Amino acid sequence: MISLIDQHIYSRLGAIKFNGKSVRVYPYIAERDHKEPVYPNYCVCRHRFFIREQDKRDGHYVYVPSDKQITIELPKSLGGGTMTGPESYLEKPYPTPIDLLYEVQTQATKPEHATWLWEMFMQAIPPEYSPNINGQCPLFYYEDVSNLDELDLPLFKTSIMLMVCDLWLERLESRLVKPIGVIDFKEETFNYPT
Repeated sequence: MISLIDQHIYSRLGAIKFNGKSVRVYPYIAERDHKEPVYPNYCVCRHRFFIREQDKRDGHYVYVPSDKQITIELPKSLGGGTMTGPESYLEKPYPTPIDLLYEVQTQATKPEHATWLWEMFMQAIPPEYSPNINGQCPLFYYEDVSNLDELDLPLFKTSIMLMVCDLWLERLESRLVKPIGVIDFKEETFNYPT
């Protein structure tokens, strides 16, 4: 899921055009590139993740039914007939709730390009943006915005701390729960005192 969020951010920013060409999106700070950075650009760095302790569900499980179905006979005491259902279930621990923190830098060599990059960023990922990504709807919001201009270069930079909240990370461990093959129901006789 984390890589899907990364790709979503890259694709949203990569759709922005400058003079008919896509704006360059670096998955790291542009100065780390071995070649001369292309300006204007966006640099996207995932800083860290936070586990939302208040939302954890330790000891809870998710049961995923198999696609294959089986049919079993019901005893006459339960009305007879048949019952069809999943052959098995995959038992998995409840997903882990996480938030991700990104830093997105806009970099330009002209101040008007820097302003334009910031405006386009707000169009691509507006405040409180909540897309559907792989069945989840995380919330994107701006944690902090800082000006990092280096006027001696000249290089005009803005740093946007972007928080992505309400993600659920699937757990890898699981176990197969076998199906019910036969229902054997025997009536019990109770001897109540009279």
